[in-house]
Amino acid sequence: MNNSKLLQKSSLMEIKKIVKANTNSNIAFVVNSEKELDQSFFTKNELNYAKSQLKEDVKLVVINRFSQVVFVVFVEKGDDYKAHQNARKSANKLVEKANELKLKELTVNSNLEITPAFVEAMLLTNYQFLKYYSEKKVNSLQKVNLLSKITNTELEEIINVSKATNHAKDLVNEP
Repeated sequence: MNNSKLLQKSSLMEIKKIVKANTNSNIAFVVNSEKELDQSFFTKNELNYAKSQLKEDVKLVVINRFSQVVFVVFVEKGDDYKAHQNARKSANKLVEKANELKLKELTVNSNLEITPAFVEAMLLTNYQFLKYYSEKKVNSLQKVNLLSKITNTELEEIINVSKATNHAKDLVNEP
């Protein structure tokens, strides 16, 4: 299967692996430090802002360019369980912020070892059980484009685990 054509649905959120990001799309860079940021993508002021936020221990930096929202997600280095858990927490905050900003689509750019855990947490965070709500407030985030070295097999496994987990949540929420 072609990497750019892998398309899956997990509950309501669609995830698609891509090769190149659209220049106008909302994007999240998942990095360990400010040195990993693409210097050509950010203005000098944006880079300074991201660095200043990191010094203040802010792990989710939001840069609103009006036509585009850029997120910088700082995660811990490493590939141990603590790094994976912290990446999951960061993904949770990213999805919550994207839904708060009413974003429909988001591109995630990450080549870190924790990327699979980050993606899985995004899929699980966006879960909603609204069957018995009279006023349904549906999450706005519907599509995630993944710009990463994650393999198709890893992505399929993450999607299947997320679907199964969300199905179990559905079963628990039923009377």
